[in-house]
Amino acid sequence: MGERTILYGGYGANRSDEMLRSITGNQLLTGKPAIFQDVELCIQRFDQIPDTISSVAPVPKSPKSIMIESWGKSSSFETYTIRHMAGGRVAGAVFELSKVERALIAEWEMIEFGWYKRMQLIAVLEDGTKVTVENEGLGDNQDIDRAVDGLDYPTYLNDPTEMFKVADKAREDYLLRQ
Repeated sequence: MGERTILYGGYGANRSDEMLRSITGNQLLTGKPAIFQDVELCIQRFDQIPDTISSVAPVPKSPKSIMIESWGKSSSFETYTIRHMAGGRVAGAVFELSKVERALIAEWEMIEFGWYKRMQLIAVLEDGTKVTVENEGLGDNQDIDRAVDGLDYPTYLNDPTEMFKVADKAREDYLLRQ
């Protein structure tokens, strides 16, 4: 997909090589374990997903309407997000991405649709090296259900097989629009 130029920090399902491969279509992606500094891991419920249409959305749909198309009106769907918190730590992985791969993740995370916002974090790799990574987290004026332990948490909150299917479709939709 091109030269790898962007360090991306994935948490939750996005710390999984398999999830990032599904989102980007690059079957060779492999992340390095890392701890993200000064953030808190939170969970949003389905009913907390924004239902407004962003002025910069690539198509006139709200994040909630896209999620309903993908998951139905599921009341059990939950998702991880992060927000800044001094001293907080979240386990994840750092990936080297091309610009296209980063754009596909931004699409998956619905940044332009107004769900998440772009963030930059400090990640500490296993060897102690600190790097700055791009990722996404809680959007402005959004609610969470709860904060959880950012160092000891299950990678997936939803059925991974379903997530891979939805990611494949999101990637195809994005590439068709380009």
